[in-house]
Amino acid sequence: MYGTGIKDGIGRLTQLLQQFSQYSFTSLDGTRFQVTFSGGIAQIPDHGQDIQTLYQKADIALYEAKSQGRNRICAATLGEKLYGR
Repeated sequence: MYGTGIKDGIGRLTQLLQQFSQYSFTSLDGTRFQVTFSGGIAQIPDHGQDIQTLYQKADIALYEAKSQGRNRICAATLGEKLYGR
């Protein structure tokens, strides 16, 4: 989110996650279900200077969120290694 710091970004996405999880949906066959999501956040310049590095750092944070039980938001950390490096 352009112009948003990492802390505010996590807060906004967590709020969206909470709001989104309150909804239930109905499939065509009548089955009711809920949808959740996980998210990873990276910020320039703290986590990289180019889009590829930021994407990789956000992806690492996303998988961390999933490994913590899903349905959550995680931020990239400064010491992460990139895949393939």
